This record gives sequence, structure tokens and C-alpha cells, in this order.
Amino acid sequence: FSCVSGSADISASIRGNYKKPTYEASLALQRIELTPVGGDDTILEASSGLVKLANGSLGFTNVKVRVRDTHRDAAGSSPTGGKGGATPNATSCAGRQRGTAKDEAGELFIKGNIELDGLTPKSWALLVEGKLAGKMLGLLAKDQISQAPGLATIQGDLQLTGKGPRPTIAGTLVFDPPPPCGPDAAEGVECRKPGEQPRPITILPRLLRKEIAITGGTIEIETETANDQRAYKVTVVRDVQMSIGGEGTVTVLENGFVELRDGNPAKLNLRLDADSLAYQQPGKLDVLVNAKRVSISRRDEHANLEVSGRISVIDGFYRQDFEITEGIRSLGSNAPPVTPVWDASSLLGNAELSLLLDVRKFALKSNITSIDMSGENIVLTETPRDPRLSGSIRVDRGTFKLPGMRARFTRSGGQINFSRDQKAANPDLRVTSEADYRDLSGQDHVITLTIEGNVDALKWDLRTSTGYNKSQTVSLLLLGRNPEQLRRSLGDQILGSNINTIDPTTNPTQGFADQIVKDLAGDWVSDLLENSLTRVTGLDVLRLDVGFGSIGLRAEKRALENMNLIGNYEQTIRGNTVNVRGELKTTYDISVQGGYLGKNFNDPAEQDISDVSVKTVFRLLP
Repeated sequence: FSCVSGSADISASIRGNYKKPTYEASLALQRIELTPVGGDDTILEASSGLVKLANGSLGFTNVKVRVRDTHRDAAGSSPTGGKGGATPNATSCAGRQRGTAKDEAGELFIKGNIELDGLTPKSWALLVEGKLAGKMLGLLAKDQISQAPGLATIQGDLQLTGKGPRPTIAGTLVFDPPPPCGPDAAEGVECRKPGEQPRPITILPRLLRKEIAITGGTIEIETETANDQRAYKVTVVRDVQMSIGGEGTVTVLENGFVELRDGNPAKLNLRLDADSLAYQQPGKLDVLVNAKRVSISRRDEHANLEVSGRISVIDGFYRQDFEITEGIRSLGSNAPPVTPVWDASSLLGNAELSLLLDVRKFALKSNITSIDMSGENIVLTETPRDPRLSGSIRVDRGTFKLPGMRARFTRSGGQINFSRDQKAANPDLRVTSEADYRDLSGQDHVITLTIEGNVDALKWDLRTSTGYNKSQTVSLLLLGRNPEQLRRSLGDQILGSNINTIDPTTNPTQGFADQIVKDLAGDWVSDLLENSLTRVTGLDVLRLDVGFGSIGLRAEKRALENMNLIGNYEQTIRGNTVNVRGELKTTYDISVQGGYLGKNFNDPAEQDISDVSVKTVFRLLP
């Protein structure tokens, strides 16, 4: 102990002859306080009772022991000194007024005796009753537990018996909270007053970094001895309910046990269920799981843990950004690194896994995609440090948006295939996604994005329903024009490629650079306003084009299921242009097209143009 304070009345006597004296001593306790080494925030308080040493026997009569938390003492002290305004007593080892709440301190009553051989115990016969404070568990395993507030009830007596320097322990602990007080609750009956919350034992393991609150259930403690080695066996006699980090529930089923030797689980056989159990890596992974009849066992202290059962991922996401080049490369994360608990514990890290996974909903989120996935009967094997998966996860839905490209891919599907020969983080992807896209000329395209390969070597491809390859499709999505339109914008006019032989613009500066400026300005304005404007006007497309020497407006409307109308207005330094076109499609690969082109020049020397055209088109290919 690092500190001892308080007072006690001592009386002692020695009788008999010099060669064989008899001695007797008694200690009447009056608020003795002891602070264990390494436990500066914890005080053991023996407030009353009698300890008597006589004829080689150490007896305890109604010794009352509490465990106090100095932090709660400070919070509980009133400005006048004592808790709730009581007259202050002598300060404790920590220099603070006594006042830890009774429902956190835990009171134990000790009675019985210990027979001694000199100063070494040789026989035990002690009974302990009352409430066990979580702080006591923290003292017994301070290397594994950093905090342990709360209380458990000793059912009957905790028995410390047997022969030798250390006792055998047998008893039952109950973790159920007291029931609410009824209107006719008798004086002294343990119950919770109105508004009072249960205070379960809450353990904070150093490795897990999350609180484990034990909210109900019963365990039995017994001692087993073999080859002069003593082990403490903890058996679940009634389902134990827990929560981890204040989320979800874990139920350890009855008849499971853990055998502790030197503070470590030498043997265990537990079965558990879990509901809505959360696991997070901030900024990277967030998953919510259920577990059913998961078995955790260890044959002996030389064997690995064995984990089997079925786990269901009910919701979650994984965040990973990518860089698009000739392939798809994973980018590093800005989230701080987190050391998994299995990397800090060889017992957990080397556990042998044999689990079945059901993925009900899991999302991949990144700078280019957000997809939802699901799957059943995926096999998880090997160890937590090197997990291996076997099976497939379906891509149910999702979107892709490649940087700089105009189309958003919304019809997604495919599979993610896992193989035991590959690391779990490097599965094989087979994903496709489609987008409906209308280019600046009004032509509709169905564009297909394909992503294939292992995660560390992903390849991507693009194609269209109109026969464009990857490079042509990229040009279409970047510039909004098909290859023929792009050549014309560069001044490479192909004779006969357009039945409208009249130049549909009055802009004297048209060219590649002017077209690039129009595209960029149009995209920027569309991102800001297009959704709002189309919603107000009822048009399908409403786009503003700004070039070096022109400003224009483009509108599109599907008037009927088989009729599309397109209108363009352009104002330049030479004049203005109105260009209206319409197309009516029939069910026999025949369409009727009509158009009006009007060009009005500011210079009287230039002739205005007004042109009307109607034509019937028969398509040999669909």
C-alpha cells in the first residue's frame, strides 16, 4: 500500500512461559483507509468491525469494507466539506473528503477466520457477503483493466476456504440491477428510486478501448486445483447481457465457462449472440453486425482460440478513394492509423476462424462511386491478422461518376469474388454500370462502364450503344461531342456529313478554342443552375453556352414518347441565329424530321437567311 490512514483501538496480551507463550491481540477498526500501489484513484476503506489474533488464528467479526473512487469523492464533496453538506471528517489518503456514492462504493462484510503458521496462512474459513464493486475487479487485474465502476451482488456468501497459503474461492455473482421502488417498498429493501438509473459494472479493457457494461445475468466462481496449480473457473449459470461502447447487445449464453490461470484464459468454451454490434475505424470503416451462436473455445493454455458460427453484416460502409489513369489505383487515407485489438494481442491475433458471413447491406464509398452490396454464405477462415474469404458479394445498385466526365452511371451490377488464395483486401471485381447520355447534337447514347480485375490491378473500359470504343467515348464524355462533331469543330468539315449545308452560326471566331470555352462555361453554369431551371420551366435540358464572340441558349423537350424538340438561340457580334429542330419516330425504323434556321445579320450588306426543311429518314440499322 502506498498510503494508510485512520485509527483503530488495539489491545494485546502475552501469557504462558518463555518457551511456549500464548498471545492474543484484537483490532477494533475505526475507518482505516488504504491506497494500493498503482491505484492512486482507489481507496480501500475498513470502516468498522473487529479483527482478532489468538492462538495462531486470525478472526474477522463483521468487518465492513468499501472501495472508494477519489474522483467521485471530489465530485461529491459540497462547498461545506462533506457530501451533501455533512460535517467534514478527516481527509483520506488522497487528501479529499470522503463521499463516494454508496451505490458505487460497494460494501462487503467479512466474517470467519484464517489459521496461521507463523505469519503464513495454512487454513481458510471466510465468508464474504454484500456488493462487489467493479473497482475491486480493477485492483485484481489492473494490467488488463483501466477502469471498472459499478456494482455486482454476491448471492448468498462468497466462500474462501481450503488449506494452504491461498484459498479456494466459490460463490455466485448477480449483475441484475435493483428493481424500481414500488409505492409500498419497505424500509431497507434494495430498489431504485424514481429517476435513478441502473449502475452496472462497466469494464474498460486496455486493449479494447471501449467500455463493456454488464447489465444482467449470473456467474458462478469456483476454484480448481491440479498439480499444485490453482485456476479459477467462471461459469455462466444464467445468460449474461452486455453492451460494448454503449451500442448493441452481446449475450453470453448459459453453461459457458472461462478458466483463468495467472490472470489469463487458459481454457474456455463460450457461446454468444450479438445484436447491432458496432465496429469502427474512423473515416475508413463503419460496420454493424449481428451474431448467432458464435462459439469461442480454447482447449488448453498452449492452443489457439477457435472461433466459429454465423455473423450477419446488417449495415456499414468502407471508404476508399481511387485515382483514374490507364488503370484504377487505390489512394491512401487521411484518417489516423488505428491499431486493431488483434494486433496488440497474440491470443486474439492468432485465433483460428471458421465463420459464415451474410452481408445484408454494405456500401463502398469513394470519390468515384457509391455502391450497395449484399451476399450470403461467405466463408471467413485463417486468423484476424491474415483473414481469408471465399465466396461472392453482389453489387445490387450504385452510381459512378468519373472525374471530368459528363455522364453519371446509375444502373450498376456485378460481383466481387473472394478466393482463399488471395488476401481478403484484394478480391476480384467484375462490375458494370450504364448511363443514359445525350450529346450536344441531341443524339442519345447508352454508355457502359466496365471495371475488372483484382483491387491492386483494376482495369476500366468504356463503350457506347452507338459503337464507340474507349477513346471515342472518353472524348464524347469530356467534350460533349461525337468524333464527327469534334472534327467539324476543329475545322475538318466532311462533305455530305450533314444535310444542312448552311452554316448554323453567325460567330466569326468559331473553332476548337472557342468550342472548349463554350463547353467549360456551359458545364459550370449547368452545375450551378440547370437542375433548378429545368424544374421551373419543365424542359429536359436548358443550357447556357458562352464563347469568345457569342452567347447562346439551348433547350430540349421530349414532347411525346416518340417526339423530341430541340431549340438553339445564339447572339454574336455579327447578329443572331435561331435554330429549331424536331423529330418524330415511328415503329417502322422511319422518322420524320423538320427544322427551321433563321440568321439575322447586323450588317445590311450581309443577307439574312430563313430556311425550312422537312425530310423522312429510313434507318437500315436500328
